[in-house]
Amino acid sequence: MKVAFLTYQYPPKSFWGGSFYAFRLTHALEDLGVDLLRIGPSHMRDDGVKLAATNFLHFAWRARKYTGNADLVHGNILADVFVTRKPCITTMHHPQKYDYQNNSLRKKVYENLEKRCFRKARKVITDSSISLKEFREIYGDGKIHSVPLGVDQVKKTEFGDPRKVLCATGLSARKGVEFVLHAAKELGDAEFYITGNGREKRRLESLAAAMRLRNIHLLGIVKQEKLELLYSECGVCIIPSIYEGFGLPILEGMAHKKVVIATSTGIAPEVIENGSNGFIIEDRNPRLVSSLILKLIDDEKLFRRIAQRALSTSKKFSWKKTARETIRIYKTVLEHE
Repeated sequence: MKVAFLTYQYPPKSFWGGSFYAFRLTHALEDLGVDLLRIGPSHMRDDGVKLAATNFLHFAWRARKYTGNADLVHGNILADVFVTRKPCITTMHHPQKYDYQNNSLRKKVYENLEKRCFRKARKVITDSSISLKEFREIYGDGKIHSVPLGVDQVKKTEFGDPRKVLCATGLSARKGVEFVLHAAKELGDAEFYITGNGREKRRLESLAAAMRLRNIHLLGIVKQEKLELLYSECGVCIIPSIYEGFGLPILEGMAHKKVVIATSTGIAPEVIENGSNGFIIEDRNPRLVSSLILKLIDDEKLFRRIAQRALSTSKKFSWKKTARETIRIYKTVLEHE
């Protein structure tokens, strides 16, 4: 089969989860023998059709013309919205309403694009039980499937220091990173490292200064080598998201043998057994986070046991598994064409 994979997000300039999904999945599909044509942004670092575009809508409009002789089109995050002459599968990581809560016009536009993608897609892929349930409540049950993401296993893992806490996520409102600042306020003896960029960055910098937090380090976008060093040195990963479709940093933290403390969203309830291989915080209480970290600092055996179990859990997920399940959906669609 020949598949045209459309994505506006792709490394190296895009650092969002949808970007890594496009990168890892397309390589895994190729490894399994899929004849794949990437259609992506001009900065896309892999082979394919590279389109210059002023914005997402411009890209999606241009991309529809380059699907060639593909048997089907797989669009990542609305990228197939204008493709009408070929069978489409669309991947939605979460409802668009969560990305544009503070911009009513953009929210309306992207919700309409989402509806259009759902209406014309043969199948819809999402990432977790939470996003599956929500999409079914919005659009019905017929053609939506949950396919968990994979994670890259780390060759050499370190337990790290539980006094060092890493938050490796984006800085949009739904990521809930302000919560980390309040947790840092409660635990002055720990150092908190926050990576990533987004619309919240300046506000968070101002808030950290106003709170006089010397143990908060807002690092912005860091190179992979620096991120791996942070994972090696830190013993705890905190994922404070208000909403996630999946939450890839949860699995990434586990794959690096870290104790993950996460809110109950995305994949967290499916992979974290509270107190066994990580912690789930239900009420976003900063004092609860500080007490959990203090517990890990005081009890090294507990810290190492939870981190080791987290690593074991991460090994249940791989991009090959994600690709195999995606190919199964491709075949189902093509059998009915």
